[in-house]
Amino acid sequence: MPLRVHTQLPAGLLDCDATELHDHLGGPTLIHLAGETEPALFVSVLLHGNETSGWDGVRRYLLETRDLPRDITLFIGNTEAARAGMRAPI
Repeated sequence: MPLRVHTQLPAGLLDCDATELHDHLGGPTLIHLAGETEPALFVSVLLHGNETSGWDGVRRYLLETRDLPRDITLFIGNTEAARAGMRAPI
């Protein structure tokens, strides 16, 4: 499955819970977000599909933060397993 790469948040992404990300993104995704300073902070979420607290926290942070104090590179991993509520895809 190819890695998708974005330089901004895809429209509607922050409205998705973890089970909806695969349908919205299509698979593992890397998102580069510009902030006030570099280097970027690398954040990975959903390495296991049933561990959704990372996505919940990142989502809340991005909804509440207007201007990022630092660049962020966000990796959203196992979207297929998250859709199924499982640790790994079947």
